[in-house]
Amino acid sequence: MQTDAVPFCRLFNALGGWNRISRSKHSLTGAADPDSGLQEEVLMRSRSMRPNIYLPVVRFGVVVADWKYILCATLVGYLVPFFFRLKIGNVPLWFVTGIGAAALSYGFFRYTKVGRRTHWFQHSTRATFDGAVARRSLPSDRSSFPGKAWVSERQD
Repeated sequence: MQTDAVPFCRLFNALGGWNRISRSKHSLTGAADPDSGLQEEVLMRSRSMRPNIYLPVVRFGVVVADWKYILCATLVGYLVPFFFRLKIGNVPLWFVTGIGAAALSYGFFRYTKVGRRTHWFQHSTRATFDGAVARRSLPSDRSSFPGKAWVSERQD
């Protein structure tokens, strides 16, 4: 089974590789069959290096802007028990709380940001704490508050 990637790579390298892409126009002579003598022009436009420039950058599964909060939570979880010399038996507590704070904050930011819509967590917490009057009704509202119909039939 042959894929299309291998002939493309050979053709790409035969044309000069990355050095030729910067030019706006170049010609391929006999790409498919050297005896055919057909000449084909390929036009290439320059593209930005990162086409999804407005999407957040994710490193190790967490948005880059959230790593400062993970670091702060880890330092607080480590330094507070360290300064007070808290221990459980012979085990220093700062070992457990530092790693635990890092794991909890990492898990929180991974759950709330990656794979969700923008401001998903803020919207869902606001919808939970605000009443149905301040927001649109959710399907769960109908089960807890069975409302009456908006339009009632008139009885004569």
